[in-house]
Amino acid sequence: MELFQDNEAIAALENTLPLQQGDAWLESAVAVAWHLRQRDCGRALTLADEAEKALFQHQDLAKLRHLQARLGLLRAEIALLFGNVARAHELTQGAAGLFGELADAQGIGDAHWLQASIWVDRGESAQVA
Repeated sequence: MELFQDNEAIAALENTLPLQQGDAWLESAVAVAWHLRQRDCGRALTLADEAEKALFQHQDLAKLRHLQARLGLLRAEIALLFGNVARAHELTQGAAGLFGELADAQGIGDAHWLQASIWVDRGESAQVA
């Protein structure tokens, strides 16, 4: 999943949500929530909550764990935006662990990127390097 999308792409994806069901809706909802994480934290968290309720209907365990990790990273970034650095760190570590188990290099990279932001907020510039 890309770190960022432009507003038009997000709006187009969000407009398809009411037309989707099952796994397609779940994956799109997670994608929309991910891309709204810095733009509209409230909407992102609402979608994340809805997606988490639907997660356990997903049959593909690896995909379920990937979506869980992505939602954890989303929640971590929002926690960081609101100054809850300890919670952001905890959620980032959990997501990184799931991404690692799945050998998801992009997810691991996203977790490292967020962890670097957490270290910056903590004043731990040596860790960032």
